[in-house]
Amino acid sequence: METKTNKDSINIAIQCLACYNMGKLTFYWKSCTKNTTLDEIYNSLNVQTIHSKAKVPYLCNGDEYMIADYENIKVDEYANGIEIFKLVELLNDVEDTDYINAYTQINHIQYLDRESSSWTEFKDNVLVFNYYSDALDYVEEYLMEIYDYASIEGNFFADWISWDSLKEYALENYFWCVEIELGYKDKENYNTSRYFVWSRD
Repeated sequence: METKTNKDSINIAIQCLACYNMGKLTFYWKSCTKNTTLDEIYNSLNVQTIHSKAKVPYLCNGDEYMIADYENIKVDEYANGIEIFKLVELLNDVEDTDYINAYTQINHIQYLDRESSSWTEFKDNVLVFNYYSDALDYVEEYLMEIYDYASIEGNFFADWISWDSLKEYALENYFWCVEIELGYKDKENYNTSRYFVWSRD
């Protein structure tokens, strides 16, 4: 198995905006884990901290920062400390950042509230599969149990039904299914992605 990407943290490149406007790159990488506090985030966004970490003299007299880059979770260019902290808080609820990425893709939102009902329902009920075929197999079991599709198989018109198409239709319309790339190739299982499946009910 190739080296895995570390997905237990949110990593951001914090840059001095004044230096950037003067054509200088003064930045450093901050790794935020589930134990990172709001005060630590505020301190990391301080322009003097940026210069200290980047080992660049504080001569620009600037007082603003920007997020120049990020890893694992998208962070807005001008995200404030609370917005970043809300993302960090979610790390306490899930195994890794892939869950947060899947949730934000489903809900089309960037900043989250850990106490929201939608997040609670997602983290408590989302299913994760290593292969798309595994997700389809789950949908098949769901259809058999909920809608008793098994009884259809004995009917005369069963041969005209495309069961694969039916499972794909159900997955697209009864569930949210998000593919998240692993960031590495799992040679043992031959997969490069995971599939997060969450019921629309």
